[in-house]
Amino acid sequence: MRNDKQRVTIRTVADAVGVSTATVSRVFSGQGGAGEDVTQRIFRVASELGYRGNSIARSLRSQRTDTVGLLVPNLLNPFFPALIQAIEVRLQAGGLGLLLADSQGSVGVEAQRIRALLDRRVDSLIISPVDQVESRTAIQEALRSVTVVQVDRQAGNDAAYVGVNHRQSVELALNHMRQLGRTRFAFAGYDAGVSTSEERLRWFLELTKDIDPGASTRILRETVGDADEVPHEWLDRHADGMDAVVTTSDLIAVSMQMALRERGYSVPEDVAIVGFDNTRLAAVAQITSIQQPLDDLAEAVAAKVEGTRLELPTDGFPCTLVIRHSTAGSSADR
Repeated sequence: MRNDKQRVTIRTVADAVGVSTATVSRVFSGQGGAGEDVTQRIFRVASELGYRGNSIARSLRSQRTDTVGLLVPNLLNPFFPALIQAIEVRLQAGGLGLLLADSQGSVGVEAQRIRALLDRRVDSLIISPVDQVESRTAIQEALRSVTVVQVDRQAGNDAAYVGVNHRQSVELALNHMRQLGRTRFAFAGYDAGVSTSEERLRWFLELTKDIDPGASTRILRETVGDADEVPHEWLDRHADGMDAVVTTSDLIAVSMQMALRERGYSVPEDVAIVGFDNTRLAAVAQITSIQQPLDDLAEAVAAKVEGTRLELPTDGFPCTLVIRHSTAGSSADR
């Protein structure tokens, strides 16, 4: 009988199976060469004995830690926890661990977090950049030592990118509201430093440029920064001139809905609102929202990290529209 206080080593496993320590070491390191029966016996005996390999020693030998760093710009935005969960589940299925960090919306903090993750010897880095221009320097520096994959947001083309089709997603929102008879569109949530915001505004303007001003249709091109800024002064000037608002996040959409109702407007009777990301917040607040395909994004990110080939849509993954009360108040509308 083994003394429970006795440390179980590779030698312990080898003696119990009746093979050399070199054979056990090759099996644990994935080099094989022991035959299927012997390999299965080694794993079974190791489990029965409670053997725990030295991950630090293995990483020193293989120069890998099987750990991926993931850096997001703001954990307070409910989209990012949902994205993180999808990526972590997929990486875990591939035997990879995850180290998570929050950039707190700061390019300086982002650069510090990248260095900290690299100091912990992550094998690769997944990042949703804070700023489409100012984040590039830190990403370029990280690329010198590890694979970098950008997800959702983008800062240049130096690193691989996985995201959605912004034209298709904005078109979903606009077509839905046009079908409900809306004609006076506004856009809210613009942030000049964020690539997703830039892309959504660009396609909003492109897809509404042919609206006839003579038909009392007006595009409100003024924009707001984030949920905390929704935008009392902006609404005071423009609420009467719009009947539909496209936003860049569910946070903005919920804040817009609250601010409109505080002013006596009815949602959706007076103004229809579409959010983006279809987070739990949108479900609770009954906001119609654009659903990003999180599982597809996670699969694509993991493929980039693992170096496996996966055909990606040229223009990004298509989104879907989840219709709720903020655009279609009655069941007939829905």
